[in-house]
Amino acid sequence: GINAEYMGLTSYSKVFQDMYSTFCVIFNSTDQHFHTSLLHQCRHDALGLIVASLPSWLRLIQCLSCYFLDKEPKHLANALKYSTAFPVLFFSYVQNAFVNHPDQVRIETLWFSSLVINSMYSFYWDVYNDWGLGNLNSINWGLRDRLLFPKRWWYYSAILLDFLLRFTWSLQLSPHWYLYMGDIGREVQMFVLEAVEILRRCMWIFFRMEWQVLVNAAKDKSLPSVDIR
Repeated sequence: GINAEYMGLTSYSKVFQDMYSTFCVIFNSTDQHFHTSLLHQCRHDALGLIVASLPSWLRLIQCLSCYFLDKEPKHLANALKYSTAFPVLFFSYVQNAFVNHPDQVRIETLWFSSLVINSMYSFYWDVYNDWGLGNLNSINWGLRDRLLFPKRWWYYSAILLDFLLRFTWSLQLSPHWYLYMGDIGREVQMFVLEAVEILRRCMWIFFRMEWQVLVNAAKDKSLPSVDIR
């Protein structure tokens, strides 16, 4: 079965950031008025970086705990996936803290490289491990032989969407990215990014549960047979 403890917690990284920023503004405002400069400062301080990384730390610790229990190497690979979020957060924070620094281009390159690594590794894990797809030798090319959902294009569409939305999620991990949005429509843009993350997570759950049904059926012959197309 699926160990559901902390499942989906990493999707709350941006929520943790926003909660911290809210409390930071409330407790640091001296005149009980909202100031954009104070919000900007709260969004980019070191403590906010730590708060935003908490979901990934919790999942990393859980994966390591699972490895020490059953010694399956897969848990270490999963822990590595969560650890790739830390460079994205760190280099984003550094880039914001050292604006107009001589090494600004190098820092931005490191941030972008870490973002690509995090997004691609997470995408790979979703498709190959969480969904059991990606078999190029399957009768359903690029998927797997046994499918429960009736249309193959559902799977191809989900893979494409997951690829795109994994990058938008990684952008949410990057506090300095807000600077590129501009003041006009910034909150609308952030709302859209968070809405598509909800969409990605809901889509992920459907295909994850489908794959788990097939895995459980293969392990336990006493389970009722499923209609497999």
